[in-house]
Amino acid sequence: MIEKAVGEFKNFKVAATTLRKVITATKNDWSAICWMDGKFYESRQIPHWKSSTALAGGDSFASGLISAS
Repeated sequence: MIEKAVGEFKNFKVAATTLRKVITATKNDWSAICWMDGKFYESRQIPHWKSSTALAGGDSFASGLISAS
């Protein structure tokens, strides 16, 4: 998906997404990938992460990525 998007939209400088594998309603495997300067970077993986809610996980990730830029 990211390769297709950056191939079509040449003005992208960074593209990223979270990767989540749902185990139960409150337990997920979490990680993320980021494309920048033609390379992919992968976060550390967090297996069996417990959360009371999965809401806003993507928003939190995007905020952290933007803040770190």
